[in-house]
Amino acid sequence: MVSQRASNHFWGFLHERRVAPAAGAVGLVLLSVGIKARRPALSSAGAVVLALLVAGPALSS
Repeated sequence: MVSQRASNHFWGFLHERRVAPAAGAVGLVLLSVGIKARRPALSSAGAVVLALLVAGPALSS
């Protein structure tokens, strides 16, 4: 299990580097391409990326 300190460090790194907007775009692209191409692995990967971005602030507090 990941410690609380490591989790906070990870999310802080993402927000400091402003990776979240790029990750959101990548998540949306993966999700939409996966749905359009009927590839469950791609759409699932996109959904996971988006879920992590949404859950990030809740996990870090």
